[in-house]
This record gives sequence, C-alpha cells and structure tokens, in this order.
Amino acid sequence: MKKLIEIDFPIEQVNEIAEREAHAKEKYRPILFIHKWWARRLGSVFRTIVLYTLLDDNAKILGDNGKWRPVTKEELENPWSLYLKDVDFGGKIVLDPMMGGGTTIVEALRTGCKVVAQDLNPVAWLLVKKIVEPVNIEELKNAFEMLENRIADEIKKYYRTICPHCLEEYAKIRNREPEDVLKEAIEKLKVANDPKEVYEQYWFEDRSKIDGKRNIFADTMYYFWIKQVPCLACGTKVPLFRGYMLARTRDKKVIMLSALIVRIFLLLVIIRKIQSARSVERSLIRIKMEMWKGNITSALTRIVGRRM
Repeated sequence: MKKLIEIDFPIEQVNEIAEREAHAKEKYRPILFIHKWWARRLGSVFRTIVLYTLLDDNAKILGDNGKWRPVTKEELENPWSLYLKDVDFGGKIVLDPMMGGGTTIVEALRTGCKVVAQDLNPVAWLLVKKIVEPVNIEELKNAFEMLENRIADEIKKYYRTICPHCLEEYAKIRNREPEDVLKEAIEKLKVANDPKEVYEQYWFEDRSKIDGKRNIFADTMYYFWIKQVPCLACGTKVPLFRGYMLARTRDKKVIMLSALIVRIFLLLVIIRKIQSARSVERSLIRIKMEMWKGNITSALTRIVGRRM
C-alpha cells in the first residue's frame, strides 16, 4: 500500500509557511537554534514530510477537549488539515543516519515517534543531544547567572565602542571638542585596571531616556570588516564607503553592507552586463574612479544602469 507522500504532497501550502519561517527564524528562534548549524532545514518542511509519511489508521489526534481520539477518514483523505494539530504516531521508529542539526529528529519526536540518529560530526551529536534531552529550567538559569558573574565583564569589554553621536552631544555639553574627548577616553582605557571606572566618567544628562542619562560608550551588536584602499597620491588609507548606513527603508530599518560584498556584487554585475573588451576597460576605469572617491552608490548605478 502506498504512503500518502507517494500520492500527494502539499507543495504550495508548505512553501507559504516555509517562506515565513525562513524569514522569521532570526527573530523567533525555535529550540533548534541553540547553536548555529550549516544549511539547516526548515521545520515546517520536515513536519509535513513526517506527517505525510507516517499517517495511517493507527494515528491519534489530540482533540479540542484535551483528549486523544482516533484519526478520522476525512483527515486521512486531507492530511494537511492535521498540520497544526497534535498528532501521535504511536512510537513509530524514525532513522536518520546523517542527522546534522537535528530537524528531522525534533519533528519526529513532536509526533510521538521514537528516533534513532547518528552523525560523523561530534558537534552534530552533542548539539542534537542537548536539543532533545530534558532540561531543568531552574538549574539552567542558575548556570547562566553563574557564568555571567564570572566572565561577563571580561567579555563585554571587547563589545564596547564610543558612539559618535553621543560623543558629539557630550562634547557640546562640556564645551569641548569631540576629538579631545575621544583621545582622553582612549588614553584612560589604556591605563585603567577596570574599564568600568572609565565608563562611569562619561555619563551626561538626557531627558529623553527613561533614567534621564546617556553615556558616550555603547554596546556593540556587530562588527563589520571595512575594505580600505591606499590613496594613490599620499598613501592614506581610504574606506571604500564613507558611512556605515547604506540605506533606510520605509519602516525605518537600517541596511548595512560590507565593502567586500559590494565588490563581489560589482564583479558579478560587470560579468553579466558588459560584453566587449573595450567596454570592460572603460567601465572598470569609471568604477575605480567612483570607488576611489568612496561613492559606492554611483559606481553601482553606472553598472546596473539605473538609479538605486
């Protein structure tokens, strides 16, 4: 007897959910994301695969009254109606000999299956083991707090920077030049035994904040590698773009991009858009001139052929 997955598969419905999951996983991280894994598969896709592979007359469904009931004939004919319901396949065994990040394992366990899995990569084994094994939340919380108390300050000092906007505000209030304040803060950090002592010296009043104050030091969220090129005349290193903010969308989201990605994009566009060797030479000269000036947007506009 053929399995349901051999007869039909709801590609359009799964694609709609999978697309949303793929875009939202950075904001709403499921249990699978306790550690980064390469080419991680989407849970919605594998849940559907498990559902359409294992669903039969023996499956049980959790009803609205909180009690388990047998699957109905209508549900067997339309398995997609069970996607959002709690399904129990009664301990059927799922084997995954190359489990990777464990998407198959988690989705199979959610449907009451027993799982057997392995992977040559010990990181994968440890990752999946920690995903599926029971956790005492209170003990986990205490462990995080202990870890934070021991090493948080040592790590956080590498993720602190001086906000240029706050620096200007601070200097304006103190009637000083921002460059002088910056040099002073850096020199103090070099000789300080505890960076916190330096941080505490640079608070200033800001009524727009809940606590009424602001600091020139800010927590760093990300570090970007910025490509620089030496000036052909004097040798001074010049960044390939002048600002860190490349664009601001209508919903006020800031888009940032590294110069390396820009160069790769330019190369791909050049290969695709330019045909003759002569036009290649002319275009490269124009691009180099624009990038030398730090005008990445103009360089892209020249090649793409439209205003960004």
